[in-house]
This record gives sequence, C-alpha cells and structure tokens, in this order.
Amino acid sequence: MNLIPSRLLAVLLLATTSLCGLLLANQKFDDLRKAAEQGDASAQYGLGGAYDNGEGVAQDKVEAVTW
Repeated sequence: MNLIPSRLLAVLLLATTSLCGLLLANQKFDDLRKAAEQGDASAQYGLGGAYDNGEGVAQDKVEAVTW
C-alpha cells in the first residue's frame, strides 16, 4: 500500500488552501474594482485602501491616491 508521507500531505494541503485563498482574494479585488469603476464611492475608498496596503494587488501609492 502506498501511503503519502504526512509531511508531504501537509504541504499539499497548505498549497491547495493558499491557492484557494489567492483565487478568492483576486475575485474580491476584481469585484471591488468593477464597483469602483461604476461609481460606488465605498468601493472607490476600498480600492484605494487595497492599493495603499497591497491587498489583492501590488502596492501602488499613486493608484491608491487616485481612487
């Protein structure tokens, strides 16, 4: 019987969980940007904060101030 060593299983589980989190963060950012582009002031503020802190996108202080 082939058993996956527990360390390998832990690494695979962590990688899968991280990938799922990244995909959800990207979707959240995309939704926020779409709302901001449609004029939602709260979304614009949130998008500026995302750029300022580098959440879901590369940190960009100029883009943060723009939003």
